[in-house]
Amino acid sequence: MPKGYSPWSLYDLGAFGENIILGASDQGIASMTAYQFVKYPQMLRQQLAISDQEDIIIGIGLGYRDTTAMVNQITASRMDLNKILTIYN
Repeated sequence: MPKGYSPWSLYDLGAFGENIILGASDQGIASMTAYQFVKYPQMLRQQLAISDQEDIIIGIGLGYRDTTAMVNQITASRMDLNKILTIYN
């Protein structure tokens, strides 16, 4: 994001990132957002020619899932959607 961005831009960036993830999933590509991808901005700036006038906010890893990898064996229970979402017609 350009330095001095509006806080609303973070909302837009989040929506943009989510759509990248959804689009990748639709193409059979796994994704992962992670702070580790942006933890060292100076290294990213060197490798990706990102200006000091821009803040690095989000990192998204894309690739093909290895179903045998230990990290892909982790599962978590999710709260029932009806407990957190109400849709009114």
